[in-house]
Amino acid sequence: MGWLVKRDSDGAEGDATQAPPAVPRHRALDALTDADREAVAAAAQMRKFAGGDAILEAHATDDALYLIIEGEVGLLTPRGGHLEVAATVAPGGYVGALPVPKAPRRRIAAVARGSVTAMCLTAEAVAALPETARAGLMTGLQAIAAAQAEEILVRQADGEARARTLAARTRVLLEARQAACAGSELVKRIVASVPALPMYATRLAMVLEDESASAAEVVDLAKLDPSLAGVVLKTVNSPYYNLTNKVTDLQHAVVLLGFDQVHQLVMSAGMASTMPNTPEFKELKLHANAVSFISMELARLGGAARPATMATAGLLHDIGQSVVLLMGEKFPNLKLFFSLLDSGKLGAMLLERWELPPAFCQTVMYQAYAHYLPPAELPEAVRRSVATLYLAHQCYDALRGKSEAELTTPFLSEYVAATGIEGASLQNVMGRLIPAINGRMSHYPEPMRKFFSECIGRAGA
Repeated sequence: MGWLVKRDSDGAEGDATQAPPAVPRHRALDALTDADREAVAAAAQMRKFAGGDAILEAHATDDALYLIIEGEVGLLTPRGGHLEVAATVAPGGYVGALPVPKAPRRRIAAVARGSVTAMCLTAEAVAALPETARAGLMTGLQAIAAAQAEEILVRQADGEARARTLAARTRVLLEARQAACAGSELVKRIVASVPALPMYATRLAMVLEDESASAAEVVDLAKLDPSLAGVVLKTVNSPYYNLTNKVTDLQHAVVLLGFDQVHQLVMSAGMASTMPNTPEFKELKLHANAVSFISMELARLGGAARPATMATAGLLHDIGQSVVLLMGEKFPNLKLFFSLLDSGKLGAMLLERWELPPAFCQTVMYQAYAHYLPPAELPEAVRRSVATLYLAHQCYDALRGKSEAELTTPFLSEYVAATGIEGASLQNVMGRLIPAINGRMSHYPEPMRKFFSECIGRAGA
């Protein structure tokens, strides 16, 4: 703020008077009188920000208002563990809450996108303005807020239209890729060469389709199929479970482990019998089992009628990847070609050949869609199972140490809602999943106890 010095015609100094404050141009002040504009300018502080400087913090309680004179300000909202620019405020706009009583706590942050000059008005400064200046300022701010809201709505509608177009094109590409896979004679021959799933596993999958099925029915089925009874008793007494006392009665095994757990171990044993015992397949099996147990716990948290259904879907979800590995071993010179095939469709083709229920085939086939499309784009019959499987994968990666920003979660909140679990964030889901796993870990196979103990231990470190 400078001083003007009056001088007489002969050069002598006269009385010094202070110059009126300069009044920056801003839309909120356009309708004010000169006197009211000068009053606002006198009450405000001119602030300058460099690119990247925070102007407003999210969830803060300060009540400052910033009229943007020069430069642009980005409005940031949380997305996938980090902040993203949701809108931009140009010169002539403002950021901050209107100076009204009980203004809601803001949920966004504001950051300078390059050099920014702004007039800062605190609630106290606004309250101290002459009544006409305060009323005129509020009227101007409300008009700007309405214009900014309309602009954001137009951009949102445009973004939604683009998203629908991209979703439609993505679906076409995914379906074309699956059709190419299904139409390949070489792929059909390879799928046909995969060993059949043991009969007991197929029968158990059929029993699982009946939501009223009980543990007693599993026992009855085992009595009719000695190989099934043998698998249950052999597995439950193996180092895989590491039980203290040997179990010799099938009914005891089912009571000890529970229906869901027995079903999971039988299906896991059946799946293992179809694949080679190589390091690559062992790693794939470990991953499938971990996703299986996570899927089962998520199904319980979401109130699913039959959590074992999701345990089976988790076991089966990577069967297509197993086929890719098998084809790569049989035709090493075609590994690149096989790696480009749709593993979900490959898996669905194999499950159809094994005559498993359609729900499992479709869940495996549509699982990749969740990375590109919202749940509403999936068939309703498998929407919940695909959502649970997708969320299980995100939880698996989080347990392995990936941050939320590293995960593929463009529609995470929609998929969480589709599972029936409350809480839209992955952090909320993990906060319920880890105690659920800890509560049942004593019934898990030894490799799964070790895996989850190590993962949860790292997460808590």
